[in-house]
Amino acid sequence: MNPTSSSTLTGYFHGTSGGSSDAQLCHRRRRRLNHNANERMRRSLLNAQYDALARALPVSPWNYNGRPSKRHIIEAALQWVYYTHSKEQQYHEELRRLQIENSRLVNEIQRRRV
Repeated sequence: MNPTSSSTLTGYFHGTSGGSSDAQLCHRRRRRLNHNANERMRRSLLNAQYDALARALPVSPWNYNGRPSKRHIIEAALQWVYYTHSKEQQYHEELRRLQIENSRLVNEIQRRRV
């Protein structure tokens, strides 16, 4: 076979060897198209989840011009997680302080009744 024949060049440009059958080409093309469709669906679902996360945050990443980047959404989510964790710690400390104060006052009331 002549190395510059059209079937060899077609195979070269389409990533196939000159000996590939049409059935193999169709199978590869179907697999590639299926993979591309699956990847588009995966990216679409992931982007929808990023948008849902951005809308769920009280610290809005939408303050940026246009649609926020994934980085801005993740930064805002982390900022909110750190903030709520810090507030939770403060509330636990305040609760413990109030429990101690309550115990002290209950003891004082009981002591005055005697």
